[in-house]
Amino acid sequence: MLWPILERLGDTCPEVRGLRWSRLGSGTTAFVQWDAGVNHRDWQLSYGPLGTPAGEGTVVDCPPAQCVLPGLAAGVTYDIYVRARCRFARDEWTGWSGPLEVGFGSPGEGIDEAAGLHAELTPNPATGRVRVSCGEALRMVEVYDMQGRRCLAQEVQGSETVLDISALAAGRYTVLLHTATATAAKALVVQ
Repeated sequence: MLWPILERLGDTCPEVRGLRWSRLGSGTTAFVQWDAGVNHRDWQLSYGPLGTPAGEGTVVDCPPAQCVLPGLAAGVTYDIYVRARCRFARDEWTGWSGPLEVGFGSPGEGIDEAAGLHAELTPNPATGRVRVSCGEALRMVEVYDMQGRRCLAQEVQGSETVLDISALAAGRYTVLLHTATATAAKALVVQ
């Protein structure tokens, strides 16, 4: 059995490290990132107003090393924590890492067109397909719902692509456009 051997090697599944955040656009959406450990396989993020203990606020499942939190309240500071499920630790979770304080009381760091990217989604609102274009070569386009769940991810080579959004429910989404040097966020309405 592999687990006893790994246990003797020490901490094969450390807590999440490198917790950081950026503001997406000019709204109240936070883009939270962390350094994923090689033995981590699932991630959860817990958040609530300043002082909320880890695991007692809103808890969401996240894709690897990132989570989008749209619709946070302006003027409120949040405590954010992240934990990971260990690949070899009989499905045990690490402890919560954090808190990371996130707030929108004043303009903060942004990931948006001010970062040097000009990006467009057309049509918007959209049904079925949406054309994504950017002023520089894209590497990845991701679509997140209002609960911060990644709904769609597409690798891109070039400055344009078309996303098939026919499987998405009607509503508001955040589209992240990643280039080699920057990330831009755009709002998308699916009808």
